[in-house]
Parts: sequence; C-alpha cells; structure tokens
Amino acid sequence: MAKSKPIGTEAESAPATKKWTTGHRNQAKALRSPHTAKALTAAEERRKAERMPEVSADDILNAVREASVTSSVFLSRLVIEGIPVATASAFETVVDGMVAHAVLPRKTWQDARVSASKRLSTQNSERLIRTLKAIVAANDAFGEARGEAWLLRPTEAFEGMTPMAMLATESGADAVQALLGRVKYGMTA
Repeated sequence: MAKSKPIGTEAESAPATKKWTTGHRNQAKALRSPHTAKALTAAEERRKAERMPEVSADDILNAVREASVTSSVFLSRLVIEGIPVATASAFETVVDGMVAHAVLPRKTWQDARVSASKRLSTQNSERLIRTLKAIVAANDAFGEARGEAWLLRPTEAFEGMTPMAMLATESGADAVQALLGRVKYGMTA
C-alpha cells in the first residue's frame, strides 16, 4: 500500500507564485484587441438597453419593507445599475444623515449629482439601501419617531458610535440589524 502524504505538505511544496502560461498571455492579448473592444462596447450598449425603468422612492421603500425574493432581486439589480440621483434625492433627510455620519462622503454625493450618468455608484447605492433597511428595522423596533432618533444617538453597544455611523460597512450594518432584532423581540441588548 502506498504511503500517503500528511495533509498540507503539497501546498507547502508548491511554488508560491503562479507562472504566466501561454494561455494567460493570449487572453491578455485578446483583451487588448480592437475586436474585443467592439464586443465590450456592444455588450455595454445591450446592458444600457436592458436597464430597469426609472424607479421612484416609493418603489424602493416598498421593496425594502417587503423583504421577499422578488424585492431582493429588484434591489440587487437597482444597486448594480446604480440608484438614479433624482430618486436618491427624494430621500433628502436620509442622505443628509448619511453625509453627516460619514456613511456617504459629502464629495461623493456632490460628484454624483453632477456626473454624466446621474447615478450613484454600486457601493453608494448599496449604502443607501443598507441605511433604508436600518431605518425600517429601527422604526419596527422602537416606533417611527424613536427609531430614527435611536439611529442618530451614540450607543454603548457600538462603543459610543452611532448606529448610523455603523452603516458605513456591511459588518457594521449586520451589527445594527442584530441589535435591532434583539430589541424588537424583547431580548437584552
């Protein structure tokens, strides 16, 4: 019977860097070719043609509140394409709060408003949706007036940070949602 090697010895003996093969070089050349550039442009045109129709702030809020597979797909497509600045502007107080707590940088918001695409980037669209979800969850847990106030008040559970500031990252948003879930269901925060 052949002796087996201990687990992990193959990875340790493998070279640390991956060498470029002829296939990798050919792929890189293909990406630089004019034919590929035309194909990429055509793909971009198809993607623009397949864009979602303009959405309203109410459409977004309804999808955030619904929390179904259909609404999640809608929100995901919207985030990937970028939320139109005109729609994001309808959430003026939310955006102002995001800017005030560095969830959305002020310069980024100003640049988006004058950009040619008139859309938020994927990352900033995701931040807006994350913030809207937190507002809905806070309102469910505390009631409408108290929920929004809670998001703006430093919280001991977040080492003195406001829940709104925690929304700048996905892991921070997860912590906010977890804490709101505990409050909503009467568990100790």
